[in-house]
Amino acid sequence: MSEGGANDGGKNSYRNKIKKRKKKFLANVKGFGKQGNFGRGTHLESDEWNYYINILDVMKKGFDSIDEKTTMADNVLEQTIGKEIHTASNQIACTIIEALLPFSNAENFERFQTTFASNFRPICSDKFASHILEKLVSISMLRAVSAENVEDLSESSETPQAKKRKATEIPSERDYNLKTQFSDEHRQICREFVVKASKFLMNNLEDFVWDTYGSHIMRTCFDSLSGVFQIKKSFIGGGGGGGGGSTESKTTAIDKNLTVPDEWLEILQEYAKRLQAWPQFPDFPYNELSSGLVQSLCTALHTRDKSTIKHMGKRLLNEAFLPTVAQSKANDEKIDVEEVKYDIDGEAEVKPDTDVQKSEENDSAEGEASSKQTEDTIDQNMPSVFSSEPAIRCLETFIQISGPKLFTQIYAMLFCGRLVKLSTVRLTNFSVQKLLDRAKEKEEFEAIFDELEGSIEQLLQIGHTGVVSALAQGCLRLCTRQGPFMKAIQSALDCVQPKEKSDKFAMLVLKLKPYKVAMEDKSNFIHIHGAVILQAMLQFNKPIKLVQCILDTSNDVLTDIFCSPKGSHVVDAFMDSKAVGEKSREKLIRHMNDCYLQMAISKHGSWSVEKLFNCASDAQKSRIVKELSEKQNQLNGSPFGRLLNHKFHVDTYRLSPEQWRASFKKETKADRLFKDIL
Repeated sequence: MSEGGANDGGKNSYRNKIKKRKKKFLANVKGFGKQGNFGRGTHLESDEWNYYINILDVMKKGFDSIDEKTTMADNVLEQTIGKEIHTASNQIACTIIEALLPFSNAENFERFQTTFASNFRPICSDKFASHILEKLVSISMLRAVSAENVEDLSESSETPQAKKRKATEIPSERDYNLKTQFSDEHRQICREFVVKASKFLMNNLEDFVWDTYGSHIMRTCFDSLSGVFQIKKSFIGGGGGGGGGSTESKTTAIDKNLTVPDEWLEILQEYAKRLQAWPQFPDFPYNELSSGLVQSLCTALHTRDKSTIKHMGKRLLNEAFLPTVAQSKANDEKIDVEEVKYDIDGEAEVKPDTDVQKSEENDSAEGEASSKQTEDTIDQNMPSVFSSEPAIRCLETFIQISGPKLFTQIYAMLFCGRLVKLSTVRLTNFSVQKLLDRAKEKEEFEAIFDELEGSIEQLLQIGHTGVVSALAQGCLRLCTRQGPFMKAIQSALDCVQPKEKSDKFAMLVLKLKPYKVAMEDKSNFIHIHGAVILQAMLQFNKPIKLVQCILDTSNDVLTDIFCSPKGSHVVDAFMDSKAVGEKSREKLIRHMNDCYLQMAISKHGSWSVEKLFNCASDAQKSRIVKELSEKQNQLNGSPFGRLLNHKFHVDTYRLSPEQWRASFKKETKADRLFKDIL
């Protein structure tokens, strides 16, 4: 079985690389400056270069208030008067301008709008200035609709993290531009700029659909026209939008679309109409740039015009996705069928010019085996959408935004009868996961489950555990096939019989390893999908087998699980599940006696202790606090232990257990019923 640890290690390695890159960027920039290399893009004079380097230093340290940041933004942007485009086309200056532009005053912002509007064509293809144009469009949208969306910024719509924010903390780009009161004249100018930029790109589609930077500006226009603001968090030192190959950003979208003028929806619909009029529209999903463009357009139209999505999806399904690999090759004049063939993984295999038999005779035994394996995976009758990664991503977008009818068509025409094959291929198994996540009808999900049920063991062996996890989530969500799933996962992990094996069921699910392999593994490894599957099964209608397995596991093993990032959520599922009885919860709480201190001083274990404490009876609460109070110095030696010390009033218990019991009286049934209201 695949342990799945490689993914976690890869993520940590990736984060470490980003930190190192961020740390060294400024030092590298200064070093290149001494050599006369003043960044990529347009050339800056040495005094300008030094000025922007100093600005970078200040920005890296951060700002104490929003007034300080807006003052900095206006001062920096005033240095670009008369040379806005030249400065924005430099990598370092672009980074700074992009970060400060959202916090500029109306005068400086309008100056950039006017200058860029007069030079749309060269800017849309510029490696660095194009990112400033993207920022101008998105911020113009926020300022243009700020008055209509002031209610969306109420505390009720804020996230818990936002509510905890201090009053002195600097607001985000979105909050600042939506909350700041701009004049009606400035808001009108911003509204006109969004329309002007969008219409310019629409009237020049042929020039920018296939252009790397112009295509991304178009996507920003789609988001802005639909009222979506993409938040790009990039560190100073990455090229921030400079696109210089050293930027790292995280993009998220707000949950709710902002209210935008009806005119903007008409522009979006016109984009869809013009793109569909192109004869090469069915080829769009197979190109990385045009595929991303179609996905952005459909996502923007999703909440605004579902009829257009339905029409576009049906056309792409019939003309682009459905044709088989063989048909696509025969119809594509640009591809020589004698030279290239595609397997389901989307990888091209180049045929030799010489005779195939002669080539095979010269190959080694290993090469022959590899070639045979590749040929076995090729299915000329497979829909061509599964031969291209950009097309697969486009298909996944339609799966997520499709209505019931379009979803059924996608499933019936592309996936039905091919699910096992698609689930076992690295590139396409994610599409199967999206399909499972989106299935809302019991009949459709049951048909998908029945097709995949027999391949669960194979999926676990090759490491495609996400499909199994999606199956578990679907069984829970639709309340169907729960018993067959548990039997199938038991069989796949070889723990059906005898009792010695079946008693390890819960622990084997956490590791997603068969009994024999798991018994040889002495590590505390927990598979992330195994933890998710176990949580889902604990909420099934009849999880008695799993519950008993957990209660029969030694508390030392459970302590290691509950103190881990993945295993700590198992406590939540166990204690919150409606299918787990009150007695079983009490047994688990008692079972963990003498282990609460060890859990309390760890980051994730402390959360497990709090969860168990909140569900415990008065007597068991007293027992937990007594255990913690006996080694209070050790408890306070950990920041997580100190937090529990404060929450559980351990100090009070040491002084007077009776007084402590009075403060932690057992919650009555009426209290629980009205807890959410109160």
